[in-house]
Amino acid sequence: MLMSKNKMILLSLLALPVIGAATSPAALAACGKGEKAVWCVGGKAFRGVETYVSTGNVFKLEVTIEKASIAIECGAETGDGTIEKERSGTNSNIYSKCSVVGDPKCEVEEPIKASNLNTGLKVAAGKFYNEFNGELLAKIGLKNKGEEVCLLKGKYEVKGTGCSEVGPEAVKLVWRFSKAIEEACKTELTFFKEGSKVGKATLTGESKLTLAGANKGQEWGAGLV
Repeated sequence: MLMSKNKMILLSLLALPVIGAATSPAALAACGKGEKAVWCVGGKAFRGVETYVSTGNVFKLEVTIEKASIAIECGAETGDGTIEKERSGTNSNIYSKCSVVGDPKCEVEEPIKASNLNTGLKVAAGKFYNEFNGELLAKIGLKNKGEEVCLLKGKYEVKGTGCSEVGPEAVKLVWRFSKAIEEACKTELTFFKEGSKVGKATLTGESKLTLAGANKGQEWGAGLV
């Protein structure tokens, strides 16, 4: 009778699920062939929540207003955000050392902030893209520089959906922005002055991002499952 009870206990223990198996690295799908774009950390599809920080050098926002164009160039970018639920996340950026290209009479009110944006990963023609959207992408103020008169003086807003191309997996992952990338991604940024739409905008630049949470120091990027 004692042997029978011991056998029953042993069989019961063997039948219990192994706690943590569903979230262990071995249980996560490897990033490789597939159709669905997902965030990958250490070569595995990521399903949790992770934070990142970003830094960039020169970013340029070019705006076409009828036949004229203006460009706002910033010499530094910093930011942070999250990757979540396989392919989504959040993003915030601060741009500084900014100026209006070719117009020394104008001064940019700093910093330019792009805050609380939602992001979504997708794949098109074999390349990975990360879309950015929100009710308002950024506010930009232009003012007179000293005693000079800035003809572009006013309060501006950037709205719509932006897009970056996601580079290969790396500890410092690269996101690139350009007009060609926006066209491939089929997204568009619009430029508003004091509530009225005045033209289209294009963001150009490159940002490098590293994970800052539990997976700090690991390679990450986008892949298929």
